[in-house]
Amino acid sequence: MDGRSYIDAVKAYADIVYRTALSYTKAPQDAEDVTQTVFMKLLENEDSFADEEHLRRWLIRVTVNECKNLWKSFWRRRVGLSESEKTADAEREDYDYQGYTKRGAKKGMPPENPEFDNLSQSELYEAVMALPKDYRVVVHLFYYEEYRAGEIAELLHIREQTVRTRLVRARQKLRQRLEEAWHDGE
Repeated sequence: MDGRSYIDAVKAYADIVYRTALSYTKAPQDAEDVTQTVFMKLLENEDSFADEEHLRRWLIRVTVNECKNLWKSFWRRRVGLSESEKTADAEREDYDYQGYTKRGAKKGMPPENPEFDNLSQSELYEAVMALPKDYRVVVHLFYYEEYRAGEIAELLHIREQTVRTRLVRARQKLRQRLEEAWHDGE
């Protein structure tokens, strides 16, 4: 891949790769690390892509693989998932939705939660991010990246029926959570 094509690919797909990694890891720092690794692999890749959709699928597939590799790393196995999640949660508490610290200083790290036009979009995003990883990833790819169930199955190397089952279960969990939030707000 030549330099200009690489720069165009980073501009076009960095957000998709980051959002996919964030939906998988739930930690902005980990999502940033995965995004950097994915684009380093793209730079090192000597294969050519048939079209933009082929490149997009390749990037998402590599992102999913890198997220899985992150959880297999020596550090994650030694520290344990619960401790690393606690650390990430503690770091996220210092940020509001616009990326400012609670003390008002702008930080270089992007906020975990994007800005939304209304409160219901924000609540839905938070509900999606609270789903278990397997559900969260398929919901992200289906609704935000607009892949069909068969395409998601290919990307994640799982059966199409598994994707459909995860989507149904995720919708049920979202419905239940959002109904509870709605009733609590009354």
